Amino acid sequence: MRFLVLLGIAAAMNSCEKDKKPKEYTYAPAPVMATDGVNTTTLGVPLKLTVHFQVHNGCGAFDRFVAEDKNADTTLVYVQARYPKDAMCTDNLPVLHTSYTFTPKKTGVHYLKFRGREGQFVIDTIMVK
Repeated sequence: MRFLVLLGIAAAMNSCEKDKKPKEYTYAPAPVMATDGVNTTTLGVPLKLTVHFQVHNGCGAFDRFVAEDKNADTTLVYVQARYPKDAMCTDNLPVLHTSYTFTPKKTGVHYLKFRGREGQFVIDTIMVK
């Protein structure tokens, strides 16, 4: 009987142990659906926009923004999402949101082109004073 109790305790302790293997992820662009926020700022003052993007399943999460200056007044931005490998995920397509910070380097009009669906863009026109 004592053996069974010890075996039960050992099994319980082992089941509570954290998985020591780090999670592995796959990464993919996520289309931006919309943005919200103020579209005016002052030179050198960061501007925050809320970016709404869609992931491919219920396990999808924000990883990072990838931004590329196309010319002096236009920045192309896309959202990179991450998905855990070998995970059981729901088949829904949730729209998530996160903040994007833009810090202007010059005055005038600046365009933020967020990559959307199938070659389309969500474009924000930012006025920098």
